[in-house]
Amino acid sequence: MRPSTAAPARPRAAVPSRAATWLLLAAVALLPACVTRKLFVNSEPPGAEVILDGRSVGTTPYEETFLSYGVRRLELRLPGYGRHIQLVDLERPWWQVFPMSLVTDVFWPWELLDEHFVDVPLHTLEAMDSQQIHEAAQGAHDLLRTMRAINRGETPAENGPR
Repeated sequence: MRPSTAAPARPRAAVPSRAATWLLLAAVALLPACVTRKLFVNSEPPGAEVILDGRSVGTTPYEETFLSYGVRRLELRLPGYGRHIQLVDLERPWWQVFPMSLVTDVFWPWELLDEHFVDVPLHTLEAMDSQQIHEAAQGAHDLLRTMRAINRGETPAENGPR
């Protein structure tokens, strides 16, 4: 038998198929988001109960990672202190507006941190005079009227005095 004189076959480089390419793109799209959104609530004095959007979530100092932007209702309660209610607008930074958000949420290789801070000084009930109590009650009434208007689909400006 004669030895073969033909050169050995060279391995061919594998060219990814279209299915493999789409699979790779899908895997990249499913990578975890690189944006961390945090809300910090502090009160003076600390230890106030934090009620966020109608549910009790902890005490101050409070920290929460949130997923979406918008207006949140914040209420703080501490025995011996006046109850504090406010609407907190978690505004979207410029880099979280479409189409830039697609880049920062999916393809941006470094972590982006979006932090929102709310600091609330609580007032003792004894320190409030009748004028401050009246102003606080009026503010709560106006806030309630605004929230009812928003729930009805109106803008707060459309909701006049009743």
